[in-house]
Amino acid sequence: MAGVNSSVVVAVGIVATVVAIVGYVGYRRQEGSRLDREAALASRLRDLAGGDPVRLAAVDEFETRIYQRLFGVSTVSPRVTAAAWAFLGAVLSTVGLLAAEPVDGALYDVVFYLLVAFAVIFAIAFLVLLVLAVYAATSLPRISFEDPYADDPQSTSSDPASTGSAETD
Repeated sequence: MAGVNSSVVVAVGIVATVVAIVGYVGYRRQEGSRLDREAALASRLRDLAGGDPVRLAAVDEFETRIYQRLFGVSTVSPRVTAAAWAFLGAVLSTVGLLAAEPVDGALYDVVFYLLVAFAVIFAIAFLVLLVLAVYAATSLPRISFEDPYADDPQSTSSDPASTGSAETD
């Protein structure tokens, strides 16, 4: 990459970071409206299914997927979005800190120390929010829509006289 100024590469990287974070946040904001439309569609499909058990089962599965996505959107996504904004704040504060040319005077000192404080605060906020997002994604309880009795051997006994107990003489 001979002949390419390193400041151009840094500027392109900063612009790419800003565009990526703003795009991600915009995508996440649209997720709620998509889920609202899909929930309304599921309601209409349920009405159209009438009493057909096959169609009702398909609608149930569709609703299950909507509720699972809604759980993720309501618990993990806000934390990831906040971490993305904090990361952007840390990047922009650091860029401002590095781009400021040293000048004699009190104004430069105030700006310099404010940028240092902002960079540190946003970096700490990013790390804390990232940890919270990982924690939410890995340890918060999940809602299960599976049949809790599907694997219960007592509920599938083939002997109608059986009480379901494993007791033998």
